[in-house]
Amino acid sequence: MKPSLFDVQSLLKNSIHVKEVVQKSLSDQLHYHNAYEIALILKGNGRRIVGDSVDRFVDGDLTIMPPYMPHATYTESKHHVVNNDESIHAIVIYFLPDWFEDRHYNSVEFAPLRLLFNNLKRGIRVIGDSYITIVQLLKKIVETENGLDRLLLLLNLINDLASNPNYEYLASSIYQISNREDSIEKINKIYKYVMENFVNKISLDEVADIAYMTPPAFCKYFKNRTNKTFSNFVNEIRIGYACELLLQGNSDISSIAYLSGFNNFTSFNKNFKKFTKVTPSEFRIKSLSSLEFSE
Repeated sequence: MKPSLFDVQSLLKNSIHVKEVVQKSLSDQLHYHNAYEIALILKGNGRRIVGDSVDRFVDGDLTIMPPYMPHATYTESKHHVVNNDESIHAIVIYFLPDWFEDRHYNSVEFAPLRLLFNNLKRGIRVIGDSYITIVQLLKKIVETENGLDRLLLLLNLINDLASNPNYEYLASSIYQISNREDSIEKINKIYKYVMENFVNKISLDEVADIAYMTPPAFCKYFKNRTNKTFSNFVNEIRIGYACELLLQGNSDISSIAYLSGFNNFTSFNKNFKKFTKVTPSEFRIKSLSSLEFSE
């Protein structure tokens, strides 16, 4: 099935569409919606691709996506993480902010709202002081059946986020949204192949064949679409996986380097510091001590 538009507008009979996701695992295809999406991960962890960004999501992750932003989520494959619980439980809300007339929306009072929706073009992850309030409002929206009450709660949510902009961007500032189906389909095939094979050697010729391109043409295409080189993308995925193994604390660092797909320890160390700003041993010590402190 080609990754394409997931038509939400047809579901928005009451301005807001709410769904609950309960699955054993996720291996999402790159897709986009014609509405805004708010997603709260109640339980689950894995990788999230939004535009040109690759990031991890964990329990409690809260994001808002704009219309037509390509994105996908993956839980860890069982052959990558032994005894990993891949189950996921999430609340997802879709909406279109077409409740305001232009003469109101463009007024001075709505300046914070206009700024919020402009920033939403990159997708955001909610953090900081706003987080608890937004989560409480989301859960109330799910529990409320009356359409008008739901709308009022959503307006409160948007107003709180506009008044207290505690969030971080997902896609980079130079990312350009493209909803061309053929382009998204090609990138999706590449992402999926890397997610399933990053612990093994990945040759440029193999991936170029998937995209039906020569290696030089593929490298140029990938850089233009994602704002990063293909080798950087693969190494970013591998380092993210290495971080998970380091947190498990069961393997020595040299073994983790090879388990993550690196063929030599020097390359692993270099890339780890490039993406995390610390060495693997520093990361393990700092992360494990943080976990002990939180407990």
